Formats: sequence, C-alpha cells, structure tokens
Amino acid sequence: MDPTSLPGRTNPGRVFEMYFNASSRNAKEIILHEYHSKGLESAFEMFVDYISHFDTELSVAAKHVYENRHNVPEYLQIMKEHLDVLTEKENYIYYKISSRKKGGYCIRDLEKTKWAVPKQSVLIGGKMTKKPVTIAPLYVLLLAKAHDNYLSCPSPYLNHYGIPVKPPSSMKHSKPWSCTPTKLSGETELRVMTTNTNNPAYVAEFISRNSNMESHMKMCYALLTHKTPTNIDYINTRNPDGSLPDGNPLEIAKNIMRNIGIEFVTTDELEDEEDKAYLENYIEGQHEFKK
Repeated sequence: MDPTSLPGRTNPGRVFEMYFNASSRNAKEIILHEYHSKGLESAFEMFVDYISHFDTELSVAAKHVYENRHNVPEYLQIMKEHLDVLTEKENYIYYKISSRKKGGYCIRDLEKTKWAVPKQSVLIGGKMTKKPVTIAPLYVLLLAKAHDNYLSCPSPYLNHYGIPVKPPSSMKHSKPWSCTPTKLSGETELRVMTTNTNNPAYVAEFISRNSNMESHMKMCYALLTHKTPTNIDYINTRNPDGSLPDGNPLEIAKNIMRNIGIEFVTTDELEDEEDKAYLENYIEGQHEFKK
C-alpha cells in the first residue's frame, strides 16, 4: 500500500485508527492470557492500565469499577461480563475526535509500554519488505439506505455483500454494457448544469434517472426490447401522468420529515384544483402562505 494513500484521501485519522486497531488486537490477546492464567481481577487490572492511555468515558468507568470492586458486589459481575464480551468479540474503543488527548499522543504513550504494536518485515510478492510493516484489522460498518430504493447505476458488478464495486480487469469486456458503478454528479456539477441549460426540469430528470430504481428498470427494458438498441432517440422514464419519479435524495427527505409529522406535497400530487392553484401562485410569489 502507498504510505501516503490514507492521508492523500483526506482521512488522516485512519492512520491513528490503524494503530489503535493493532494495539487493541494485541491487548486482547495479552489480557485474555492473563484472565485464563491468573483470574478476573488481575486481567481487569491490565485492561484498566491499557484503556487509561485513551481519553474515553470507558477508561474512567473501568477505573471506577476496578477501584470499588470490593465495596460494590455487582462490580465483580460487571468485570466478568466485560471480559466475557472481550473473549467473544473484540476490544472496541470508541474514540471521539473531540477528545482532549489527540490520537498522536495516545500512540506516543503506547509506544513506551508493553501495549506497543510490534512491527516486522513481511513477505509481499515473494520479497521481504525493507522496512517494518504494521498490519492491523479494520472495522467496517456497512450502511443501508433509509429508503427501500437504492442508488441505481448501469447494472453494476456486485461483491458478496451486494455492494457495487469496480469489476476485475478480466470482466471489463465480458458484457455488452459497463459494469462499473456510475457516480452521480455532485452539487457543484448540478449547479453548473442548471446554469448552462437554464432548464431545471432537465437536471431533475437527470437526478431521477440516476437515483430511482424504477427509472433504471425502464431504461434496461427499453435497451432489451427496442428494435435498434444502439440508436434510441429518447427513453421515457416518467410516470404515466408525466411527472418524474422521485430520486433517492428526495425520498429520504420525505421519509425523514414524514416521521416527524411533516409531509411534502407537490402541485402534481394535489387533487383539489383550488389548493393546486393557490400553491402555484404561492410559488410564483403572488400570495403569502396561509395556515
């Protein structure tokens, strides 16, 4: 891996995270060995020592529990439950960016103790690295969309998690269409597009086509059934009434607001002609809003 790849992607905190993960993995092995060989209190004392190098609520709580374990009988059970979780899972550390002790100082202090991360040369591509390398686990949290429609793209290649990823080079020309996920334009590009075309409806259709699964299905169907699929003038992805299907960002906003009792309504969704006319006039600035 390029050593500048993490900071180069404007995520320098990942460097600290990698060290924390490696240190946490090693600390788990040391603490559990102490737990099985010398018992609960000795192992929890080691855990308190390790976690004290981080400025977290857990370090304060763990120290309080350990120092008062003989005064509060329940604390011994809490200590055991924590080490049982450590045995079955991992030694998780939730470190806030607002912590008073910054990540670099934590690493500096850990390097002076038995909790330091061991580094060694490793074999990569048949050759040993010239410099010691730190190998650490990476905690990954898979996020789901708030709405049941997911961001559409040109029939992408999916990994075993069902996430669109860049296909291997061997698959580049294996299908008649691109399997590489398409990135939708950002806000800056959309503003430029709106200014240059002077046509907000065009931009709205662009967003709808890129972020609505029904629109994506209509395009796929047209490509598969059209007499000349390489020469199509226009693919209509609009609803039967001529309106555009909502894109994913708008669906998410609608669902969030609906949960707190606020509903977005557009003019094409209004059934009462008087309300529709009033809303259109309000948009044009001809009427004040009425409660």
